[in-house]
Amino acid sequence: MNKRLKGSSDGKYPVYVRVIYNRQNTNFRSEILTTALLDDGELEKSAKVKREIEYETQIISSIIGFAVHRLNDNFSISNLNTIISEWKYDLADVFTDEYLSHKKVSKSIHGFICSKTGIDISTTEAITGIIDLDVKSLLKLAKLGIFENLLNDYVTYAYLLEQFSEIHYPDQSSRYGADNTFNFLEWYELDGKRKFVKYANSKGLLTESKIFKITEVFETYLIDKQLNEISFWKDFKVSERN
Repeated sequence: MNKRLKGSSDGKYPVYVRVIYNRQNTNFRSEILTTALLDDGELEKSAKVKREIEYETQIISSIIGFAVHRLNDNFSISNLNTIISEWKYDLADVFTDEYLSHKKVSKSIHGFICSKTGIDISTTEAITGIIDLDVKSLLKLAKLGIFENLLNDYVTYAYLLEQFSEIHYPDQSSRYGADNTFNFLEWYELDGKRKFVKYANSKGLLTESKIFKITEVFETYLIDKQLNEISFWKDFKVSERN
């Protein structure tokens, strides 16, 4: 607990994380602890708090291991809290944001409606409600042949990610006391990728070859995203020295 900061009237303080690695030192407010302020008793005795601390420690260790493996020791831990946030994002949301963007989905829907009616509705309010549909609703549209093949496959893959997360990670919040789902830590470190691919193949919604190809594309995106974040701070570290 950071008692140098102003606490609450009942003697509670925010919890900060201190990480020391390879002569680097950084401090930041916990990205995992769901309780904003704690007292000494809660920090030492609460099982929920202990689980959250263990989980955050696991993420930090995995991030550093990932960086060492890919960048040796040429990286900075300056923005470790930002990278922790990246590692705990729900992968179904990450995939949807990247591959089913508002622009990509709306373009397909516009094209389909225009081809059937000859009417350009891109400027109408009605289209906004259509392109903001959730993945389950987009899957229904995909089955109607509205999307081109690749986007159709992406919609199906996003649906499989969502279903896998809901089925196989229903108790993560109670387990860690944190809002954790099927995230990059689970995918990269805890055999989540293999488990998901096995589940996706069992559903028969996409061929095994399509699942393999999309998984490889998605994993490359995930790894590059983490490396870009870490590499930015690696370059910042070098420039600081100069």
